[in-house]
Amino acid sequence: MAADVPLLSSYKRGFVGRRVFHTLTGFKPHPGNQPFFIPIIQIFLWCLPGTVALLSAQNEEYGPYIGGVCVFTLGLLLHVVQCTVVLIKGRIVSTAADENGGGVGGMLDEEDESGGGRSWMTRLIPGKIFKINYLIHPIVAGGVTILSCTVLNLFIIAQDIGYINGSVVYALCWISFNIGVQPLLITPTPETATFRHVDTYDLNVYSRPLHLVLLQVCIYIGLYLGNLPVFVLVCYSVHSALTLLWILGILPGIEPLLLWISEQTLVFVFGGSKTSSVRKLILSFLLSTLQVTAVCLISKDLHTVILISAYSGYILSSHLLGIFSFFKEIHQKGTKVGASQTIVAGQPTEAGQPTGAGQTTEAGQPTGAGQATEAGQPTGAGQTTEAGQITAGSPVAGQSIVYPDMKYEKPGVGLRFLGSPRWIHFIQSILSHLSNIILLTLLITLVENNLTLQQKQDGGNWVGWILVGYTAVLFLYLELNKVYSFCGALRSPIYTLRRPAGFTPINYLFSLLHPSLGALLSILFAILTASGDTKTISRLSGEFGISFLLEVLSVLRVLRWSWQSTVSVLLEISAYQIIAFILDRSNFNPGVGWELSNLQVLMLISLCRDRLGQIVDKLFFFLVLTATSMEDRASRRPYAIILFQLNLIFFPFVFVLILISSLLSAPLLPLFSLPVYFLTFPRPSSFWPAAAGTGEASVFSDDSLYYQQCSRSTLSSLEKAARFGNLGNLQPQDILLLRHEDRIMWALVGEVGNRFISLNLRGMELQETSCHSLEATRIDDIFDSAFEKKTLMNRFMFHTLTPLNTLEVNMYSDTKNVLTGVINTKETLQVVAESFLECFLWFVVEHVYQENKDGGEKKGKREEDEKGRRGDTAVVSFDEEAPESGEGLNLVDQVNLSASIEQVNLDSWPDSDENLPWATRNPAGNQRLGSVRISRYLQHQDSSSSIFKDLEQDEVQDFQEIRINHRVPELENQLIQPDKTESLLPGLLDPIRPSSSTLGWKPLQKTILTPAKLRANLRPESLRFELPDHWFDRIKDSEPDQGWFPSRFYTHCIQVKDSAAAEDSILLRQYKILTQYIFNKIYGVGGSPSNAYLQGPNHVFKHFKDFSSSTLSSDLRDITHQAYRAAVKLALDKVLLGDMEQDEIITNLSELKKNWFLGMETDPRWKESIVTEVPNLFSLQINEGRETGQTVFKSHILNLRTCQVKVGRLKGEVVRGLWSSLSLELLYLTNDDEERYSIQADERLLRNLTVQAANPPLGYSIFNSGTTTFSR
Repeated sequence: MAADVPLLSSYKRGFVGRRVFHTLTGFKPHPGNQPFFIPIIQIFLWCLPGTVALLSAQNEEYGPYIGGVCVFTLGLLLHVVQCTVVLIKGRIVSTAADENGGGVGGMLDEEDESGGGRSWMTRLIPGKIFKINYLIHPIVAGGVTILSCTVLNLFIIAQDIGYINGSVVYALCWISFNIGVQPLLITPTPETATFRHVDTYDLNVYSRPLHLVLLQVCIYIGLYLGNLPVFVLVCYSVHSALTLLWILGILPGIEPLLLWISEQTLVFVFGGSKTSSVRKLILSFLLSTLQVTAVCLISKDLHTVILISAYSGYILSSHLLGIFSFFKEIHQKGTKVGASQTIVAGQPTEAGQPTGAGQTTEAGQPTGAGQATEAGQPTGAGQTTEAGQITAGSPVAGQSIVYPDMKYEKPGVGLRFLGSPRWIHFIQSILSHLSNIILLTLLITLVENNLTLQQKQDGGNWVGWILVGYTAVLFLYLELNKVYSFCGALRSPIYTLRRPAGFTPINYLFSLLHPSLGALLSILFAILTASGDTKTISRLSGEFGISFLLEVLSVLRVLRWSWQSTVSVLLEISAYQIIAFILDRSNFNPGVGWELSNLQVLMLISLCRDRLGQIVDKLFFFLVLTATSMEDRASRRPYAIILFQLNLIFFPFVFVLILISSLLSAPLLPLFSLPVYFLTFPRPSSFWPAAAGTGEASVFSDDSLYYQQCSRSTLSSLEKAARFGNLGNLQPQDILLLRHEDRIMWALVGEVGNRFISLNLRGMELQETSCHSLEATRIDDIFDSAFEKKTLMNRFMFHTLTPLNTLEVNMYSDTKNVLTGVINTKETLQVVAESFLECFLWFVVEHVYQENKDGGEKKGKREEDEKGRRGDTAVVSFDEEAPESGEGLNLVDQVNLSASIEQVNLDSWPDSDENLPWATRNPAGNQRLGSVRISRYLQHQDSSSSIFKDLEQDEVQDFQEIRINHRVPELENQLIQPDKTESLLPGLLDPIRPSSSTLGWKPLQKTILTPAKLRANLRPESLRFELPDHWFDRIKDSEPDQGWFPSRFYTHCIQVKDSAAAEDSILLRQYKILTQYIFNKIYGVGGSPSNAYLQGPNHVFKHFKDFSSSTLSSDLRDITHQAYRAAVKLALDKVLLGDMEQDEIITNLSELKKNWFLGMETDPRWKESIVTEVPNLFSLQINEGRETGQTVFKSHILNLRTCQVKVGRLKGEVVRGLWSSLSLELLYLTNDDEERYSIQADERLLRNLTVQAANPPLGYSIFNSGTTTFSR
């Protein structure tokens, strides 16, 4: 962060200058070399529409129509020429490419680069996105011309301001007209009031014509439909200044204008709520319009209006889409699904619980760590699922990330689903809504049928004062429930007394009574007030007209608003009651203003309440930003003092600017985030055109999984806290900030209504840059001051973040430790080796016991499959007689044709050297094997039955090159002995040792240890611990006892399950030989726990990361790798926490297997474990120091637990002001400098995090949950 960071990228200045000129004049300059006639054509085309219209306007009778036809013809002609040029150019290029390989195309490309040729026509008049616009745009331009020629009259303008001033205004009006129609006829104009980064629907071209039409319609109304000279003069003045308003970006485009009008009408006329998306806004607006239409058509008196408005308002204020979604879900669950279906990671199961460790899906299948999936494969503690790998891709439509291998089978609708919590919750919700409707009906019937006019007036007054008291108690409760009360200044005494993140009985009572009680009291007041107001009764009993419509809207709004925003309507009714009491006591006569009915005054108070809140927030934004520009010396620019002084001097003008922006409900725009303020165009409160759940809502990274895992729990806790009133009074578009360890989340309140709330959660990047860490540190200071130090006063009262409360969220707690100095010591490395022996034995015992507990049936079947896969080639048979299949063939042919050495009759070898070219005799007469290339046998054997398939690649290659030849000195005058063959080919020639005494050979003994040989000697109770045969394919029983086998721990492991089997010496021999062989595989021959430290810490990290050996079966290899990873974790615990007893070791190993994932962060199973909520994760990391060159070892531990997440509220106007500056800078100025000033850290405004939380492509949050709606 530095003060010399440029506001605008230097290479962008030329482009920005041309763009500003284009916006201001509608004339697009083309840089570079160009023919002289191009600017002349541009100027001619630019002047032509205004000149034609101005000349046509001189004829008052037919001039407007002539001008409109001329402009229409001009636009149509230009578009026809442009289309013709495009078609001709495309035909020439295609023909040339067919004839001479594209030579002409290259010439045309050169013409494009030089600026000449037909390509300049396409630059002067670009094409349209939709072809129909070639006709629509000229028609619209002609219509605007007709209206302009009708209302722009020099004599009318000069009547009030004089001929000279009128001539200036008249000329400026025609210039504005000429610039305004350029987007329709020539080329679209870039607008500073940019709403979307891509104009998908080609709507921006209609923005300026729309502004012209609106002003000219107002002028026409003032001239010909009413005598309003002042109004007409103001409209002419604004018309003449349109060019300035366009360049300043004050006037909205057609899309944000229509959406802003719809939202303001929906909230302050219909009584609806601000929405989280454009689609919901349009849908709510249309439904509200239908509601008003139905009430106006059906209603005949006040009673009918109240009845229909009350019922329809209740329905529209509820979450209708939730009911449809629920029944849609029922329909989907009613469809039987044969195969497993993909589910969304992190979403709750039918039981409402996440499918994490130890949890169970609706089908009753466990899905947690160490549990089995449907396919019978474990999914926790380093195991893989059915698909084997997890694929982490980009978020789908901004929603949760989908993992294809995390599957479950959806059952059909039955008693299980009918009794599920979702059904129970739905039934409870329906009963609650029915009870509210019944109470509402009784209330309306009681008031309308049993009370007189005077009783209604008196009753309304009494209910009004009751609501004043209720509102006071309510706001006191909401304020005291926060950590800092009274505008975030003083610490709440109630918060100090209750436990953190706890919910008292008062909270539950509030959640049960407040929504219905407050709404019903407000409706009772509205009905009594309307029924006791003679103006309302008379207007609703009269004919349909403006007064009738306004009165219907006032009744309809308050009856719906009472359910939509109960806290707001209580505040508005209390303000109305107090104001009415003051005016009545002072005998004040408001005059014409009091001609409004009581409910219409209530509508006006609602609008004033909203605008007053915006004024206060914008004043706070102005003061904080102005002070911040002077406060931080590191980012203070040289002219900061001048800007500060100018803001003080011109504060009255700035205050007027704040008032205007608040009245328009538009953000206050700080240019480049500096204290230079401008008006900006009004837009919907959701700010961004794309909904929170769209595909462009976040930038995915590996860290997104941490937010994905905790998103559902976080949103549920937020909803619960909001329902209990622990977050204060939440309104639509409020912004909350959540902090826990290194995670920062933004929660946006999308919509609030009758028993529902919509929330959106966004996760910030975890990579701490300098700007990010500076603001994150300030956030920690604010929360520590509130929740840890428990200060009496808020030291950060003038910060944009105000602490609210803490939440209990089920999420991972992150711990990173430096192991350098621990893992690289001699003692630790020895403990790792000793722990490996213990872990390996425990994992083997657990594995074989689990496999053999069903009586050995599965084991026998598996050994059969393994035998068929590997082939039975381990035993050589020496029969006295040759097999029948080998009769008549020489030995070479028998070897080539046989599937196994067993089928070769070695006794039939001929004595003649002629018949046996690969055998010789020595002088003593003993037959020798000569020039035997085992590779010939290997090439003949099928890969699935070869005895060498499990060898290391280098061993096979050496074996293929070895020959047994009489010329080898070691073999001269010697018989082939087992010890000699072992020294030459250790473990490789064992299966093919002949034993024929007639040839003078010593019989070779089979040296592979096979449990089948020892099975007869095993005790019956030991069979459940018997090791599989295929684990011993490469292990010899001649391995010496190296003395470091942990016999006591082995005995203890067996005794835990069967004490009798622990005394079996044959079983002990199997385990000892296997353990020693595996230990030598890792630490080398001659290795032992005492000298394991010689391998160093890199050896530990290497085998923790990966262990591969083709000589081991896959199951034994996986067990070995799991055991080593567990040994590293167990050894670190022993070194750091102290030694453990045998029972404690077994307990810890059981915990590691069941509730831990041990592995690398780059392993896809690490991501899978996070999403499936494995309780604990452990990994090792190694970093090479660039400066010191020292190797740094680190551990990373994630523990799933209930964490205390701190929550605070952000000032909404501060966020929207920074976003408006960001939108102008990036969408219009296209300032793409990654170190630009406007994203530099600001401790008070949290500017960097605010930019990060914006919607892409401007923001770059790494997670977006989409909009989640909670109904209750």
